[in-house]
Amino acid sequence: MLALSSLKGGVGKTSTAVNLALLAARSDGPALLWDLDAQGAASFYLSATASLGRKPARLLRERVGVAGQVANTPYPGLDLVPSRLALRHMERLLERRGTKRHGIGAALRGVRRSYPWVILDCPPSAGRLLEQVMTVADLLLVPVVPTPLAIRAYEELVVLAAKTGANRERIRPFFSMVEQRKRLHRDAVAELRRRESRCWNTTIPYRAEVERMGLTRKPIVAHRAASPATAAYGALWEELRSWLASREGHGAAQGIAR
Repeated sequence: MLALSSLKGGVGKTSTAVNLALLAARSDGPALLWDLDAQGAASFYLSATASLGRKPARLLRERVGVAGQVANTPYPGLDLVPSRLALRHMERLLERRGTKRHGIGAALRGVRRSYPWVILDCPPSAGRLLEQVMTVADLLLVPVVPTPLAIRAYEELVVLAAKTGANRERIRPFFSMVEQRKRLHRDAVAELRRRESRCWNTTIPYRAEVERMGLTRKPIVAHRAASPATAAYGALWEELRSWLASREGHGAAQGIAR
């Protein structure tokens, strides 16, 4: 299971989740993307017309879960658990309930055998939802824009991971929305790489065409094969796939979470 998360919004988290989900579907599919953000940006990018039918409280029960809430997307092999505004109550529900039979892991038990890849697009928050995702995800990718506030947000996420006992090795930052012409970005990338050995090699460049995903409602890898952003998402996909394949319990041909 792969999750995309950040404590800061506006760092390219959802655009990365959507593009990686489509690459996963094409390579090792089928893939399932769960849009956990009440804003529903991932669902919007995928031109989803369906909305989450169940209340969040029912989703978190092991016997119910997200099974039956899976919707098709325009892309073969890529399915979606769509968002709903009621997901804003998820944090409160997770605070009230235990994690063994109620929670993110329990909600996915009924579908994980059907999907070699499960991708979670998490909301920008530091609550119980993120704590559970840190526990159940095989890999937590954290997009970091090379600016002081975004780097600070990543460092605070690492602090939260330490407090909750999450496996630090599974939390991997990568640089997003990078503008090489900006000295601030170049210096910030170099400095965090110097301090943080876990930074991945791939960087996602800032491109206006990625922002236009909100207009096209299509992942950029679906319609701009020659774009530098498409190449960057492809490189990130290969990097994470290789990392997962190298971990104990992962096969070399498929990189996911069972």
